[in-house]
Amino acid sequence: MNMKALKRISIFAVFITVLLVTAVPSFAAQAGTIDSISQSGCTVNVTVTTTGDAGTYRLLVLDGGLQYALVTFAGSMGQTQTVSFPVLKVVDDDPIAPGAGSGVGVGIYLMDADGFSFADILDVDENFTIFSSQECQDAYFAALCAQGSIPEGSVVGALPNAQLAYYAPGLATGNPQVILNPGTYWVVDVRDGFYQIILACQLLWVPIETMGPNFDEVWFGRPLPTISLR
Repeated sequence: MNMKALKRISIFAVFITVLLVTAVPSFAAQAGTIDSISQSGCTVNVTVTTTGDAGTYRLLVLDGGLQYALVTFAGSMGQTQTVSFPVLKVVDDDPIAPGAGSGVGVGIYLMDADGFSFADILDVDENFTIFSSQECQDAYFAALCAQGSIPEGSVVGALPNAQLAYYAPGLATGNPQVILNPGTYWVVDVRDGFYQIILACQLLWVPIETMGPNFDEVWFGRPLPTISLR
């Protein structure tokens, strides 16, 4: 091999080395370890040991590249603690049946205050499953309502006539029955031929045929949801 060819190879090797160093973030300082993950009811508990300096740490939960939860907490070198987050709505559009669970595969990551650029991202288990029941879903939406927040994509619809409410699609309220007065209601979901509505932060269901668009000066007849918002 002549010197010119050797020189070209050496320059190419240096170029590749520089490219790799610039393209890959520095993960030299490890943020910590995730020791265990468990679920109790509608809460997921993650035991972590932080190994960086004292300060702010974050636990990031992703599902399909979308943020499922983000918890900020204080930690110090060698400190072990449990960080918890609530089971929220299902991100991947899996249907939720009353009384049944729907699994959501997630990735759970531990970061220090510097975030992705300089902290180790510890992917514990890409297949860890959070089971979200109808009860967890209802609790999540009720909590949003209590805070004055309505789920994105919700629409105000019109209920022209008094209507028996349902606890779930096909499960009518009873002892006592809940009769909805004619009026307008937030529609927050649709499933199995029923709309889910909010009544004083309680989630109830009504048959689809009993509601229609609200033609007031705010909503102008915006169509009600046709697919699940969850």
